[in-house]
Amino acid sequence: MASLETATWSNGEHMAVPASRGTDARRALREAGLRVTEQRLRVYEALQKAERPMSHPEMVALLPADGMDRTTVYRILMDLTERGLAHRRDLGDHVWRFDLRSPDQRRHEQNHPHFSCTECGALECLPVEAVTLAPAVARSASEIHVRGRCARCAA
Repeated sequence: MASLETATWSNGEHMAVPASRGTDARRALREAGLRVTEQRLRVYEALQKAERPMSHPEMVALLPADGMDRTTVYRILMDLTERGLAHRRDLGDHVWRFDLRSPDQRRHEQNHPHFSCTECGALECLPVEAVTLAPAVARSASEIHVRGRCARCAA
C-alpha cells in the first residue's frame, strides 16, 4: 500500500496524497520556505511538464478549476518566482511567461548576460565577455538580456 503525506489547501484544510506524487516538487517548495499545498503542487508540476515558458492564462487553462481560480494561480506563480524556483520573463511581447529554474540556475549569479529565444522561450546563460557595453551603460545596467531566435528555432 502506498504511503500518504498531507498537503494543505489555502483554506487550512488538509488532504492526504500519495507520498510518491510530487516528491521533487515537495522538496523544492519546502527548501524555498513555502508551505506544501495542493494548489502549489499542481502549479509546480504543471511548470515541470511544460515544454516552454507559460503565460498566466495558459497556466490557468491547463489546471483543473477546482480550488484554482486565476488569482490563486497568479499568486503561486509570483511566490515561486520570488523564492527563486521560477523565472518570470517578457519575451518582447509584453506578456509575462513563467518556467521553472533548475537547481543549478537557482544557485547561479545573475550578474552576467542571458539570451532568450523569442520563439520557443529558451533561456541560456552567456559568458560575461559575450556582450561588451560602454562604461556608462555598464555602470547603470542591472540586467543584460539579449533576445532573438535560438539555433533550434532558426533552423
